[in-house]
Amino acid sequence: PAVHGDVMDGQLMPRDRWHHVIVVGGGASGVLMATHLLAEAHPELRVTIMERGPMLGCGIAYGTTHPDHLLNTRVAQMSAFPDRPAHFADWLARIGRASTDQCFVDRATYGAYLGDLLDPWRTGPDKGRLRCVQGACTSLREPAAGIIARLEDGTTVLADAAILATGHAVPADPEPPLRGGWDFTPPEDPDATVAIIGTGLSMVDHVVSLLGAGHRGEIICISRRGLLPQVHAPTRPLKLGRGDIPLGAPVSAVLRWLRKKVSDAQADGGTWRDAVDGIRPHVAAIWRSWGLEDRARFLRHAAAAWEVHRHRMPPVSAARIEAARDSGQLVIIRGRFEK
Repeated sequence: PAVHGDVMDGQLMPRDRWHHVIVVGGGASGVLMATHLLAEAHPELRVTIMERGPMLGCGIAYGTTHPDHLLNTRVAQMSAFPDRPAHFADWLARIGRASTDQCFVDRATYGAYLGDLLDPWRTGPDKGRLRCVQGACTSLREPAAGIIARLEDGTTVLADAAILATGHAVPADPEPPLRGGWDFTPPEDPDATVAIIGTGLSMVDHVVSLLGAGHRGEIICISRRGLLPQVHAPTRPLKLGRGDIPLGAPVSAVLRWLRKKVSDAQADGGTWRDAVDGIRPHVAAIWRSWGLEDRARFLRHAAAAWEVHRHRMPPVSAARIEAARDSGQLVIIRGRFEK
């Protein structure tokens, strides 16, 4: 997130002197940021979350209510606190949801978990430190001191810093008969043929939604490479430090290094997942080490393959996808969509 602060004699005000921080966006990133600020900063710090939607913590990913829309990561890896890896599992136990560290729960439940993170500052002695404002932030200005945020209704809020946690841009709904990617309404005719543009995790959500609604018609999924997300399986991530990563090396060299790590993991009785999961903590550093040309080269030639290995399907979703393909109801086509 982009961070702005008070300007004092031409310098950014140090974070330990912030008294009020605005978080623009109340989805997962915004709620996590607010939670860590309130928990770890000095006790006088106040946070205002600005979110145009009615629910905090949900956003696009966790706003779904469909029970078959699952997290694509295990419970054990979804804690809001890196130093408390069992926090999410403990929360599930408190609300009566039986789970194991290796299971995949629905995304709506995770949205509820994120929303509950803010409870310590909604009630009790610390409730004055958190303010939640429902409305869209339309502008941020940096005057001589502080940040001024303007809401769509014309009101303004003054703070020492603003953190942008606006998440993914949501494209406008297309004209019928096309539908937007977050419209999971099944067609009126259960025997209709449905075309889905894309074969990533959003496609998986749409297919399991259609199957769950009893759709009988053919489902055709189209993407340029026809790649499906890989399936989650047990993994032993390689232990890689920053010094092990070829930061600044060209894309081709980084990919050769990654393929070598895959070979090493397989020779040790593991799988490619061990290498991919070992590199995950260093992905941002690798991206920052590349110039614009290398970034563009990666996006052209390697991004699709990386995405399907990095963002995987829960096994239960993969089983439904495979069964639909085996029956002939689901067809994957390599091609480009032209409106």
